Amino acid sequence: MSAIDDAASTQHGDVTPRETNRLERHRYAKGLVFKVSSFHGIQADVILHSAIRKEDVVAVCKTGDERTQLFAVPALLGPELTVVVLPYMHMVDDMYESLISRSVGTVYMHPHLIADRMRYARRGLFGSVSDHSHNSRLAVHTLVTYPKLAKILIVTPDRPRRPDFVPFLRSLGRPLRFVVDEAQCILDVTKFHTAYNTLGLFKETFPESSVLALTSTASPAAASEIARVLRCPAPRIIFGDVDRDKNISFCARSDRDGRGIRYACEPLFELLAKHPTESGIVFVASAGACDFVFEEIRERFGEDLPVAQCHECMGYEQNKESARQWASGDVKLLVVSSFYGIGVDSPLCRFVIHLEMPSSLSALQQESGRAGRDGRPAVSYLLATRSDHVTWAPMLLRLAREQVVREAGGVPPSMPVLRTKMLDFTAPRHQRIEEVWLYASLQACRRWILSAGVSDVCAAPRLQRLCAGRALCDHCQKQEDEPLRLDVSRHAQLVYDIVQDMCDNELAATVQGVIGMFMRSVRVPERCKRLGTFGERSRALLFPKPTSRLGGYLVSVLIARGNLLLLDSLPDTMFENVTIEERECYAFSLRVGTPPSLPVYYS
Repeated sequence: MSAIDDAASTQHGDVTPRETNRLERHRYAKGLVFKVSSFHGIQADVILHSAIRKEDVVAVCKTGDERTQLFAVPALLGPELTVVVLPYMHMVDDMYESLISRSVGTVYMHPHLIADRMRYARRGLFGSVSDHSHNSRLAVHTLVTYPKLAKILIVTPDRPRRPDFVPFLRSLGRPLRFVVDEAQCILDVTKFHTAYNTLGLFKETFPESSVLALTSTASPAAASEIARVLRCPAPRIIFGDVDRDKNISFCARSDRDGRGIRYACEPLFELLAKHPTESGIVFVASAGACDFVFEEIRERFGEDLPVAQCHECMGYEQNKESARQWASGDVKLLVVSSFYGIGVDSPLCRFVIHLEMPSSLSALQQESGRAGRDGRPAVSYLLATRSDHVTWAPMLLRLAREQVVREAGGVPPSMPVLRTKMLDFTAPRHQRIEEVWLYASLQACRRWILSAGVSDVCAAPRLQRLCAGRALCDHCQKQEDEPLRLDVSRHAQLVYDIVQDMCDNELAATVQGVIGMFMRSVRVPERCKRLGTFGERSRALLFPKPTSRLGGYLVSVLIARGNLLLLDSLPDTMFENVTIEERECYAFSLRVGTPPSLPVYYS
């Protein structure tokens, strides 16, 4: 296929002859370097808008060589220096070796070498030099002395925040192009959330340079938020085929009765017993939980199940060695914190278990995609409980405080202002976690929930199944007729009114308290019984009858839609990490958000 044919199928409208000519040059260069002489998927679209038209682009596409080609091929042909941001050094290492092996002039800044040294390499067209002992001046010398050969600079997200980095880029006197890979780190709660959220400085400092953000999991709303954080005023959002999980069977259950991770070990052991000889990953939310689960597995299985762990509190070399042992098959199971899980990859992985809820549905998809990379059948399990909100609370509070202080110029504002702005940060993220809870608790096709989103699924009068032709999720495996769905929109409005009534009267609107009010429980405190929303009249025409299960479902739906805000009722000490035991001692309260407008159906 020629570049003209590729251009004809793109989403951009008319293509000028000059642009078609330049696309043909990119296609030819791709054939020379990557040995593939045609564009695939959205490659022609992305290269046209990002490299040729110099527009800001958010591209949602699969990982792998095809994604690397989106910026590596234009880097070969243009005068620009392409600055690529990747979250983890093992990902930087892999990309560096891949590009160097194809004679693409590449240098990268390695934060784990002593005295800020850079790994420096020149191969292919300009010899072969590789020495870890060279300090940063050598890499700077390479970029200055060989501008036509040094095409790509790879950095980790903490590097641009350093005061000498932007002046260094300016001193090169070269046009620049910026690529933010794994851009979902902007939204998801990861180790690099704070660093990724400062990458808007690229566009602020170099407004004429284009920004290309790449991710494999993002909805249109999430892609727009990524562009906003990166300060892209008029981004073009391009979606490719990201349905790489056709071979993954999604399974989920909501259990543990709201108890912490210590009660999840027995269900975990049951799942591991189903895969005695297969390789897999167990994801947890924090480093402390990672250590706990790692020790529990070793104590239970001993040498029968070789296990390793990776998390943000371990050293770089330790994590690298653990990931190498798992990828090679020396160990069968890898316990990973969500802060570290991006980029851990092995074609041998047959299953992924989320022992705690990830921070969003996109994180769930991203981490589930570690399994089945070879195209063979694989399974993704989620064991969820609402108490996982408390697991994420310390991390969210810490990130919120860091962001508020940073935006205030490094000086913390007054406590009322600080708490208000922190709420603006944490509430939407608890909303995303609640979506994960609904994914686990809804009796619906898991793949449909991931595709349509929780809000649309709860607003649909009929359930759908999207597993046809794919690996069946646990719901579709049952092959049962879909139950009748009832419109409970008036019930949802009552729950919203109850929370508003309790807040107006300065009563603590906890989740259990609101459900008790909804049911007219005898255990409701006397002050709450005097509220108008507790009266019988407000329920006279409601069908079905308010129950605890229905009340919990409605609270979750309203939180996931932003109609109710889930607030932490935690002391300031929760800015720091707490033990697994301490997490179970904290609760949350509710506050009203935007009024309900969408219908709610229940089965």
